[in-house]
Amino acid sequence: MIIRSKLFITTLLNLAAFTLLVHAQQTGNTAMPASLGKEALDYFAKSENGNLESYLKRIRPVGVSADRRARLVASIRKEDIVSPSFQRQAKLDALRPIFIYHDRAGIEVKVVRLGLAWAGFFEGAAIVVSEEAVDILTADELQAVVAHELGHEYFAAEYELARNNKQKDKVKELELKCDGVAIITLSGLGLNPNSLSSAVSKLTKFNERHGMRNNPALMASLDERLSFFQGMTKLAETRVTKPPETARL
Repeated sequence: MIIRSKLFITTLLNLAAFTLLVHAQQTGNTAMPASLGKEALDYFAKSENGNLESYLKRIRPVGVSADRRARLVASIRKEDIVSPSFQRQAKLDALRPIFIYHDRAGIEVKVVRLGLAWAGFFEGAAIVVSEEAVDILTADELQAVVAHELGHEYFAAEYELARNNKQKDKVKELELKCDGVAIITLSGLGLNPNSLSSAVSKLTKFNERHGMRNNPALMASLDERLSFFQGMTKLAETRVTKPPETARL
């Protein structure tokens, strides 16, 4: 999710609540229409030029300027930021290839106290990730989650429009497309795309144990996402060029 307001913990919790709900609030049948997963997969399958990496490069948006990025990062309250330990920093350092892949080497990562396992993209300037998420994920899984968050930048205008117009199914479809970008990223770097599956499973189950679930009106279920991952991974096997061993970052 792209965060579009000044960053305070209460704001982050409100943003996280957009895709998370307290257990007691779950009502009704909100299963994702099967067509949404197919539409998200078809979006990539029908992309021009065949190669998915070339397609992402063609549609990649212009990044935030260095000056604006610095101003946005400076707006994050220092008391909300957690100084990473040596172990946490090692995981954050492993994100460098993900940022380079998307031509976003200047992006910073800020670890915050949040009380749930969550990550978001702060107006194209910084990845904000809770300390809970950093702790429960492996370095490979954190790479997958951040690749998903960077995927939001490709669909930011559509996502904002869908949110404002309460087009819930469209939001679900766009979240799956961000998953698709993550799988393309991992495959293109010669990393294991299954890291996304294990990461999403861990985040979902951690939050459920702490009384929060993905909002079914806005997010595909875990099973639905895992099914999409399988189809997208299979597509990436033939549509993404894996680097030789010596070229991997």
